[in-house]
Amino acid sequence: MKTTKTQEKSLVIPKRPRRVSIASKIFEEFEKLGLEKVTLERCLELAQGVKPDTKFDKWHFYYYRKVYRDKVWADEFKKSHSSKK
Repeated sequence: MKTTKTQEKSLVIPKRPRRVSIASKIFEEFEKLGLEKVTLERCLELAQGVKPDTKFDKWHFYYYRKVYRDKVWADEFKKSHSSKK
């Protein structure tokens, strides 16, 4: 926590709570259950839990799956190629 000194007492400035995004919730679900076991309906529930007025649909679901799959693939590729020096 930051403290700012004034004339007689110090003022404590609290940190803001971290915002949770739809993507982070869906990625957590992918990590927990696996990419193939997460359904569109489950992702829709998660998205509405984060943001009740969301317009989350199947295209968002497919996009998040692709991004997560590419991220996991890139991480595995880096690990496999960094050990072969």
